[in-house]
Amino acid sequence: MGQGSVGAAVQAEFVAPSAGSDVVRIKLPEDIDILTLTTLAVELDAIDVTAILSLDGTDFVLKPLKPFAAGIHQVRLLDITNAENPVELGSWIFEIHGGSSSNAGALADLPDETELSRAEAMLTSGSIRFDSLTETSLRLAERNITNAPDKGILSGAGDFNANLEVGKLQLQSRANYFLQTDNDKSLTGNALDLGEYELSLNYSGEDLALGATLGHHDIGVQSLTMSGFYRRGASVQIGDAAGHVRAKAFSLGTESIAGGENFSGLNNGDERISGGSLTVQPFSLEPGALKITGIFYDGKGAGIGDGIMVTEPVAEGRGWSAIVEKSFADQRIVARGEYAHSIYDQDGDAGSAPTKDSDAISISLDLRPFASPPIWLGDTADISLGVSYNRLGTYFQSLANAGVAADREAYALYGSMNWGKSSSNLQYIYETNNVDGLEAVATDYLHNLSFSTNYAMEPFEGAMSWLGTPSVYLSGFVADAGRLDTPSGYLGPGTNNLTKSLTLGGNTSVGNWSWGVSHTISSYEDFTNTSSDTLNNGTAFNVNWTDFDRFNFGGAIQFNVFEDLDENTSNFGTNIGVDVSAAIIRDILDLNLDYNLNLSAGSGDQPDTHLVNGEIEWTFLQAEPNNPGMALALGGSMESSNGNADSADDETIYQVFLVFRVKAPFAYDY
Repeated sequence: MGQGSVGAAVQAEFVAPSAGSDVVRIKLPEDIDILTLTTLAVELDAIDVTAILSLDGTDFVLKPLKPFAAGIHQVRLLDITNAENPVELGSWIFEIHGGSSSNAGALADLPDETELSRAEAMLTSGSIRFDSLTETSLRLAERNITNAPDKGILSGAGDFNANLEVGKLQLQSRANYFLQTDNDKSLTGNALDLGEYELSLNYSGEDLALGATLGHHDIGVQSLTMSGFYRRGASVQIGDAAGHVRAKAFSLGTESIAGGENFSGLNNGDERISGGSLTVQPFSLEPGALKITGIFYDGKGAGIGDGIMVTEPVAEGRGWSAIVEKSFADQRIVARGEYAHSIYDQDGDAGSAPTKDSDAISISLDLRPFASPPIWLGDTADISLGVSYNRLGTYFQSLANAGVAADREAYALYGSMNWGKSSSNLQYIYETNNVDGLEAVATDYLHNLSFSTNYAMEPFEGAMSWLGTPSVYLSGFVADAGRLDTPSGYLGPGTNNLTKSLTLGGNTSVGNWSWGVSHTISSYEDFTNTSSDTLNNGTAFNVNWTDFDRFNFGGAIQFNVFEDLDENTSNFGTNIGVDVSAAIIRDILDLNLDYNLNLSAGSGDQPDTHLVNGEIEWTFLQAEPNNPGMALALGGSMESSNGNADSADDETIYQVFLVFRVKAPFAYDY
């Protein structure tokens, strides 16, 4: 009989062999997942026999290659998540009477490579997911349709995800496709084509972590040099297993592309950047520990402008950033600093524009002033504050950060507070341009103060219960722009204006009803009289009702008054929207209807428009995992315009479609 103990992490039972030729069985919980199985190992008499185990359901089974020798034997079940320090989950002793006196009998002949591979394959896991929607539409009727699509169209899209884990290797993939037989509406001009995809292979070893990625991805580093740069390309990475050092080399296209023609995204050398990044956490991997990141790129791409110069269609650029991040006082103080350098030529070597070097600095300090949030009037106040400084040179540009705003120096103060049922945010920015002091460029400033606050009330009761659980909010900003210095002979417009905006609103819900109201007032004053002073008032109401099961109704109405104070003119606008969705017969017959009305009045003749979209869908075969579903739908849209004073603007446009849909969800796990 076997005897021993089992750790609490995995509750296992041991079945000892009765004779030397019997199998050894370790019974594991039936609900154990495959990933946990890959972290377990088995030793027999201090020899690792994991590779020759077989898997019967969720049980480990060891069949002796030769009968067990007579005597005492020990079996251990180990957790090898940390290979250097395995954790014993179970230990059992069993005794074999009679037989050979050699204790090596059961392991005398090691399995060949085929047997080892088969045993390892039993500890793999994977999954496949595929979802697609394909539609065949036929336009049955139409009127006044310009640039009409094909009368019959086959369209659709699908998403694919697959993951495979074999030991320390992980393969992940995702992709989508689109189908559009109308070439004028196809994204690439092909009826069927690839959209985005990503293939990644990662290895997690005892000492090293390796990875490679092909397809649409970013490099995982946000900086002044690279930010929001999600493109098709390739990258490889290497680091130590713990994560102290991580290095990556990459080559990515500069244009957002889809389709299978340029599969790698790297076909065109004039639309590609290449480089690398290195992240080091030398002392600790704890949150907030010192982290140093460096990044570099070099390449070509479409011109994106360079501060004050005219944008050209071709550009060459390279740049680098160094980032230091560190937290203090139990992460209540977070400091980040970055220095970046760019070399940018807006028209490349073939053009006449000069190459420009420029630098950028970004520093931020975020802090939580209290180690333990204070209690004010019985509620906890969670407060965070911050300060930042950014200086980007006049010509600072990066092919991998198209959104960066060059030629500015900005100081910012910001803070937020969550206190009980209220939350508030406040930010102040002072910004100037012409940071390099160019003599021919005007120097302007901008003060910007923005704020928002929200308060959620307690539910009303009794006679006021119809008010439900309200919340109110207030937000706004003030922006003051002016001129600090005007160069001699400057012929451009002046800068001296003030913009203000304030929004007050509230929402509430009770039962299956919810509604809300808001009003916004905004104004613009130009003290140089270059443009008109304006005042705008907008009020909005919305309401929603649902039976939580089969019906939903949503409605909204907006009133807007726009006044040109210099011209003494006013324009009035009203927008009404109604959305209805209903399951007429659950899982079989569904209705969706949208209506929008735009009414215009005031100075000038603006046409009123009515827009209706609707569809009724009959699902005659429900989609289920690994079983497609099918549906027929009748839908259409209508737009009607009324020019009021000018009847030439009166027009009605409509189209009606019959649609056949196939929904195909597929899932497989092993």
